[in-house]
Parts: sequence; C-alpha cells; structure tokens
Amino acid sequence: MKARAFTLIELMMVVAIIVILSTIAFPKFGLQLLKTRDAKAISIVGVWRAANHINYSDTGKYAISFAELQSKVDSQTVNLTYSDINKTPFSGVSQQFTSAGKSSNTNNMVSFTISGTALESSIEFDASNGDDTKEINWSNY
Repeated sequence: MKARAFTLIELMMVVAIIVILSTIAFPKFGLQLLKTRDAKAISIVGVWRAANHINYSDTGKYAISFAELQSKVDSQTVNLTYSDINKTPFSGVSQQFTSAGKSSNTNNMVSFTISGTALESSIEFDASNGDDTKEINWSNY
C-alpha cells in the first residue's frame, strides 16, 4: 500500500480557512477583554458597597470615606483602587478610581465616590465617566 499525503491545494485551503476564522474571532476577543475589565470595575465597587454595609452593621453608622472601610475589604480590592487616573495607590479619600475597558479618561480609569452621611450613604460611579463597552453610562451601575 502506498502512503498518501495532502496536496498543496488542500493545505492552502486549510490555511485560508484558518485565516478567515481568525480575522472573525480576533476582534471579538479584544472586546471580550474590555468587557472583563468593566465587570472587574463593577465588582470592585460592589465590594466597597458591601464593606459599607458591613461597617454599618458593626458600628451603627455608614462610612463617609474609603479609609474607614479599608479594614473591611481584601488587599486585592485596595490594590485595584487608585486615588487618580495615573494609578497612584489607594488614598482613602471620598473619590477613587479603578481600571475599566472604556471610559472618558485617557487611561481607561473610571471614578466612583462615597457620599452621604453616617445615617445614609452610597458608593456610586460618577456620571461623568462616559460609557462602558456596552454603551451604558457608568452612572447606571
């Protein structure tokens, strides 16, 4: 029996199919990375919100700065929270930043603030951050 091999035409067709599939898939992977960053930013804000509720159940009052909540969140959340768009480490003031896929800031940083009083408080994305990768304004989260 004689061994058979692929012809040059068959190999070129396989390469062409792979190239076509990769040109379709590549942009989708890039968008998926941006969506992942957005989800991470939403998660980080959620951790800070949960810490604020924990602080209220422990002390009977809401925090008015992130510094009051730092002991109630994990170190990874603190490390992913910055005091400005240049990724200066966490400072604990009332406005913080985190990386996200698409924002109005050049470094793809979105800001979120803690506001209110000891009796009523919230942690929200700023309305001026622009939109996420799904074209939803950050203030809707």
